[in-house]
Amino acid sequence: MKTRANLERFSLVLLGVLLCFADFVSAAQSTKNVNTNNQRAGAVTGQLTATFGNQVVYGVAETVTLTPLSGGQTITTKTNDLGRFLFQNVAPGQYELRTQFEWSTGYVEAYDDGTRDRMWVDHSRAIAGQLQVKPHQTARLTKYTVSPTQDGRWAYGGLVFPRPHHPLVTCDCD
Repeated sequence: MKTRANLERFSLVLLGVLLCFADFVSAAQSTKNVNTNNQRAGAVTGQLTATFGNQVVYGVAETVTLTPLSGGQTITTKTNDLGRFLFQNVAPGQYELRTQFEWSTGYVEAYDDGTRDRMWVDHSRAIAGQLQVKPHQTARLTKYTVSPTQDGRWAYGGLVFPRPHHPLVTCDCD
């Protein structure tokens, strides 16, 4: 059975995370030479990060998709451990870039019998935007939309799931 104090604390932690969620994606327009095999191709690069208060969190192993607006095949890549991604040898044209940023928050669940478990809740936000790829240049997403936060519908933890699924943003784990 959850204690009322823990529920109130979790609500405050979740509210704090939502209020601190700013500067969601760090991206800036840049143009530089790209060394590609296809002489007419360009590249798309970026970094998926979020700032929660003073804590910078990287979008690790997130899937990023790039879809030509003129039709054609969607290409995908994954972000690295610093949230960076790169598409090389991209044909010139207009593209839509989509990804999702996922993170976890934590709290301690105290039961009536005195036992305690660390619990985790997952959250996510979808990101989408359009960009122009030009020959011999690297494009970065500068204008994008971010969806409202989608919160996990249940918590997990205890002995079965001792670690969160995504980067941990805040943990009230005494």
